[in-house]
Amino acid sequence: TYRALADRAMESSLDLPEPPRELCFSRGDLVRDSFSVDGFVSSCRHHASLETLRTDLGVYFNTLKSALIELINQDYADFLRLSANLVGVDKVIGNVANPLTDVQQQFKSVKSLLDEATGIMETKLGDRMVMRQRRAILERLMSIDRSLVKIERMQQQQQMESSVDQQIIERMAGEFNHLQFNVTQCRQLPYIESIRPRIATITSGLQHHLQQLFDVGLSSRDVSTLRRCLRTYSLIDKSQAAESLFRQSRVSPYMERVITMTNLVSNPKGLSGVYEIILDFIPSHCSLLLDITASPSLILIGQTAPLDFNDEPVTGFDFLVFAVWPEIVSRLEAQLQTIFAPGDPQAFHKSYLTSMKFVSSFERLCRSQSSVERLRSHSAYKTFMNRWSLPVYFQIRFQEIATQFESALESPISIVSDDSHFFLQVTSVLWKCLHACWSENVFLPSLAHRFWKLSVQLVSRFAVWLGDIISSGYQERITTDQLVQLIIDGDTLCERLPSFFTEVVSPKLEGITDNVQNLVSGNGVVGLRELLAGVIGPLGDCVADRVCGLCIGSLDDAKTIPRLYRHTNREVRGDRWCGVPEVCAVSWNEKR
Repeated sequence: TYRALADRAMESSLDLPEPPRELCFSRGDLVRDSFSVDGFVSSCRHHASLETLRTDLGVYFNTLKSALIELINQDYADFLRLSANLVGVDKVIGNVANPLTDVQQQFKSVKSLLDEATGIMETKLGDRMVMRQRRAILERLMSIDRSLVKIERMQQQQQMESSVDQQIIERMAGEFNHLQFNVTQCRQLPYIESIRPRIATITSGLQHHLQQLFDVGLSSRDVSTLRRCLRTYSLIDKSQAAESLFRQSRVSPYMERVITMTNLVSNPKGLSGVYEIILDFIPSHCSLLLDITASPSLILIGQTAPLDFNDEPVTGFDFLVFAVWPEIVSRLEAQLQTIFAPGDPQAFHKSYLTSMKFVSSFERLCRSQSSVERLRSHSAYKTFMNRWSLPVYFQIRFQEIATQFESALESPISIVSDDSHFFLQVTSVLWKCLHACWSENVFLPSLAHRFWKLSVQLVSRFAVWLGDIISSGYQERITTDQLVQLIIDGDTLCERLPSFFTEVVSPKLEGITDNVQNLVSGNGVVGLRELLAGVIGPLGDCVADRVCGLCIGSLDDAKTIPRLYRHTNREVRGDRWCGVPEVCAVSWNEKR
């Protein structure tokens, strides 16, 4: 057949005859997939000239023509039979095309009918979906109306009772929750807007009954009543209302009596005593609520009043974070504003440390780590922390310490008598200023980075001052004894700095920075010691120059010795020269 002949021709075209060996190329150079004329000519020119390449291509062309003729002769009979077999094919194709055209027309008509039926069905389904949605909306509206009637009937029944019926309240909460869900689904309908007053009245009445039930449970310390009341609050998604009610009814009156300026002044412990009374409120007034809203494992750890552990905790409440803490901060800001004033650094330092200790104690009373995280992210917590003007406090301390040290630098160099480590007043003041930065009455953990910087600045300022002595004429007003004392004090300071940072600074930085060891005993201290050593060395050179200058005056007489023996027959003396004792005396006095 024609297909077989075509396949055979294709195979033959790929099986080219091998060119003679004396040619400058091979068959593989012509049949490769990446064949190109430029590449072929370029590769052949490496071992043959263009004339030779043209001659070889002509020889191989004749070989290909011979192979093609041979191939045609082999398949000549098949080509003749192919033309004979194609006679009448047009008629056969026409006979087959007519039935296929009829089938195509029938298929198009059926497809048109199906499309029309599908469109009608989709329209009816869309109408049915709209009807279903309208029916669902109608059912929700009917359910809303039934819920309103039920809740209003139960409220009337509750008003007739002399006490709060917990079962009625729970049933009202269940219906109210169902009502709220349906109202949310139909909130855009005009009917919902028309019943808003009724919903508001129901909400107000339900919250009033819950407030009564909550107050009864707190007053009687009835665990069952409180548990059911909190569950009802959680059911109607009014957890914040319960926390706000507890803050208004219990927390606010207590804090109003405790957090006052009168109590702050009259309490023997001052602010610490006020904080202790505040913390006493939690175990005495909040323990029951915390036990109900915490897990049994935490209740066992806290050793609170025994509850029925078979009942699961009522989640979704955090009375310490959302009721107690905001009221504390609000009262502190309103009644005890003086504790935040940084004008008196001593009082501010004491108030800040006492307050941070109070915050830590309050966090330990939280029943879970998630509660502590909620506390730290609360706006009242951030407000309380931001009220402490730590930058202002540090600026005051910075001025105190820096002014004291600058006064010592500007004063004439004098000897200190009450310091067993240093000779001069300036180095003694520097050492006291370094200790002041990290003293218990000055240092604050929140300002650790600033006090560290101040310590480095003090040592650097001392090194700059020593450098100014060397480079300026100021050293002329300093005696040699004072220079020697500066060198000794500088060496002592270099020796004592590592122990100071290790024993005094390092304990203060524990828990504040993770790089304490490298900061205290690594590059930080090494850099300061190298800075001091770089200026102490030139001071030693100044002392040596001064001693040499004093000795030169005693050596002037030595210049006359050669003149006494020149052109004379005097015998050279073998005893020592009289000027040597004078030179030694000068050196000895300076050393002493």
